[in-house]
Amino acid sequence: RKASQTVVTVTPDPSKYGEKVTISASVTDAAGKSVGTRGRVIFEWVAPDGGDGAEASVVDGKATVRARLSRNKDTYVFGQFDDPTAEYGDSWQEVRPRVLKGDQTITFTPPYDLTVGDDQVLVVDTASDLDADVETTTPEVCSIEDVPGGVGVTALALGTCSIIASQPGDEDWNAADPVTRSFGVVRHTAH
Repeated sequence: RKASQTVVTVTPDPSKYGEKVTISASVTDAAGKSVGTRGRVIFEWVAPDGGDGAEASVVDGKATVRARLSRNKDTYVFGQFDDPTAEYGDSWQEVRPRVLKGDQTITFTPPYDLTVGDDQVLVVDTASDLDADVETTTPEVCSIEDVPGGVGVTALALGTCSIIASQPGDEDWNAADPVTRSFGVVRHTAH
């Protein structure tokens, strides 16, 4: 059997947590010539908190998969070439890509104007699925409380109600930029 060499790359490196990366393997013979279109590469991405894998056919000496990687410092990516025709021997490489904290955003239902005593439910989500912290900056005009399906807002007095949502991040996610929404609390009009 001819010797083979597998070189694994992860793009981008470093990547950000939550984004997909491209894991590629180039497979050559001992002289650096492509093995052509034959065999497969078995990929694994492993961390102490879990892992996954996939395989891809080798086409023109390359195999590629897409994946999301863990931010654990011990995460590694492994690629092993396997030639079922046995013309080339197996070869493999392990790499340790860097995964930085991911960026997250907050989406926030646009509120509508209320009359004193009315309420509405706002839905606040983050790209990371971490809970957002929500508070009013105008407690004399409106109050808020957690309710099933979101954040309940009650209009207390005439004026402008301002609500701010934030998410401080964690070991995997950067803090999100705070988002502020405002709406009017108006007088009830007779029909």
